[in-house]
Formats: sequence, C-alpha cells, structure tokens
Amino acid sequence: MPGTDHWLFLSLLGHDHRQWSAQLFEGYVSSADTGSEGLIRASRAALDDFCLPSPSDDAAAAAANAEFVCATLLALMRQHLANDRLLIQTMEVVAFLFDAGILQRSSVTFKPLFVLTQKAHYRTGSVRKLEAAVKVYGGLLEVGSEEERREVARKLTSMLLHPFPNVRCAVVDCLWVGRGVGKGVNWVRARKEDVEGLRREMQSIS
Repeated sequence: MPGTDHWLFLSLLGHDHRQWSAQLFEGYVSSADTGSEGLIRASRAALDDFCLPSPSDDAAAAAANAEFVCATLLALMRQHLANDRLLIQTMEVVAFLFDAGILQRSSVTFKPLFVLTQKAHYRTGSVRKLEAAVKVYGGLLEVGSEEERREVARKLTSMLLHPFPNVRCAVVDCLWVGRGVGKGVNWVRARKEDVEGLRREMQSIS
C-alpha cells in the first residue's frame, strides 16, 4: 500500500494544478530529485499517477495533466539555465518523464528540448549537469523524426571523448541501451579511432 507521503503528493498535484506558481513547481522538482529516498519515490510516483491514467481515470484529464507538467518543466529549464541547482533537478525529472513514457505521449516538440539541453551543459564543469543532460539525450534518442534521432546520436557520440570519465561512461550506457553499441571499448582511454568505429557501427544499424 502506498505510504502517506504518496497520497500527500497526489492531493497536492490534483489541486488546481493550472494555477500553480513557478515557485511551487521549483520546490516539487527538488523533492522529486534531491530529497530523501522515500520523498523522491513518493514524488515521482505521484507524478506518474497524475500524468498516466489508471483504468478508472479520465484519460483526457490525465493527458491534459501530462501536457501541463511537460510544458512547465521545459519552461523551468529555459528559465533557469543559469541556476545549476534548479536546472539539474529539472533535467533529472525530465529524464524521469521519458523513462515513465510520459513525455513521449505529450505534444512537446523535441527539437527545442534538444537545443535547450545543449545550452544547459555548454562549457560546464559540472559532472552532475552533464550526466543529467546525457539522460535527457537518452530519452530524445527514441523520439522525434529519424533525422532528429540521428542528431541526438551524433551529439552523444561526440561526448565519448569528454575529459570526464564519468560522463563518457554515462554516454556509453545510454548508447548501449538505446542503440546496442558502445561496449567492448575502454572508453576511459578511448581514441578518436574508437569513436569513428562506433559511428560506423551506428550507421550500419540505422
């Protein structure tokens, strides 16, 4: 049975959500990413329930909820490009929406999200921001047009020579899950030849 926190968040989410202030949603993404483990689980479960209908729910209302949540999160990303804490938290929740199959069902245009994600980690030295961006790219790798997916794959491939080993490992995991490529190479010591080999492998299966 869900815990008390779960029902507390459901109550909050279902309460005139279109009148929420940006400040309230900023607090929500914080609880859904950097709170205690129980709070993170409760927050994400509530978001899942809010955006995905159960057999007894109104499917149209759930779809409207998902549209609202997705649009609001992208607006938060745009608004807080200079605020690392809120930006990272928001990207982590955006990645969760992909994992939960919520963003894919929305009418969000994925190209602007791709551009926004690039801006989010441009010239950053924050490993956590880069890892959050890779998770978002992982979601984008499975949506949009064929050309958009190829563009995301090219971006991820270019990050395989990133100076931070943790980022390279995150990219490899993402490409392995999304494309079935990338394993069998020590990416901590990878060379340009390894990246070119991976590009050819991806082209052969696209």
